[in-house]
Amino acid sequence: MCMCWHLQVVGKPDRSQLEWIGSSKSREYVLNLPPSPPANFKERYPNAPDLAVDLLNRMLKLNPAERITAEDALAHPYFAEYHDVEDEPVSESPFQVDSEIDDDADLETLTARIDE
Repeated sequence: MCMCWHLQVVGKPDRSQLEWIGSSKSREYVLNLPPSPPANFKERYPNAPDLAVDLLNRMLKLNPAERITAEDALAHPYFAEYHDVEDEPVSESPFQVDSEIDDDADLETLTARIDE
């Protein structure tokens, strides 16, 4: 699956911004893609409120560790009129991916894992 559309939004990162990707094949794939600057959401959505653009910029990061958390997104000023801390339970443990995908797994194995 090509992540090219995603990189057209967030921009193509350089090597130093890809260390979080566990798969060396995936890192090299991204590095070999053509340059792509990040989207300018203010230009793309000129009528969008500044707070909406700010929230988009915080949510649409390639590196998950740099993205705004769901809890922080709900507390973002863009959602101020809807935010109700008493009605927004927070998980006690974050979502975890149990294991990395094996770099050497073939398509059949990967498909079987997805179907599990």
